[in-house]
Amino acid sequence: MKNINKSLLLALVVNGGFLLFLLLEQVLSNWIVIGWILTVIVFLYFLSFVLIFIEFSRKTNKGYLYLALTINLLGLIMFMIYWFRL
Repeated sequence: MKNINKSLLLALVVNGGFLLFLLLEQVLSNWIVIGWILTVIVFLYFLSFVLIFIEFSRKTNKGYLYLALTINLLGLIMFMIYWFRL
């Protein structure tokens, strides 16, 4: 079994967390908690992109890197749709 890149795992966790955030936003009324969760998710998105480019320079498994980059870009599109919906 090949090693899965850390950036791919982080991309999956962040996008899953963002989908959970969208569900929790409908339930929670505390805007401080919602803002804190969103700040953590945005930080993890940035960290995931940084890990992708670090692993890309180390010439690790390119298939997983392209998959992680695609997942992050889809998550970024979801975030932009959410942001402009506000």
